[in-house]
Amino acid sequence: SGTGPDAAARAASGSHIVAIAYGRDGQALATAELRGVNGYTYTANMLAWGAQQAQEGKLVASGALGPVGAFGLPALVAGNREAGLELTVY
Repeated sequence: SGTGPDAAARAASGSHIVAIAYGRDGQALATAELRGVNGYTYTANMLAWGAQQAQEGKLVASGALGPVGAFGLPALVAGNREAGLELTVY
């Protein structure tokens, strides 16, 4: 039906995203983890956050930009937290 999981299924799930940066020699330099809400909830929350930021004039640039270019890294980290994902870097 294309509607995705119901509210109970979304509430019972979550996200765990891991990114590892490697140096040229293949040694791991840093790891970042995002944990929190499921993908459906995150997407809705993040789209709402981005729209609100734009409406409030908080875009730092214009044109065809990715999220960091549009909002800046500190704001994007805060936005992800508001959308339901917590960042840990080690």
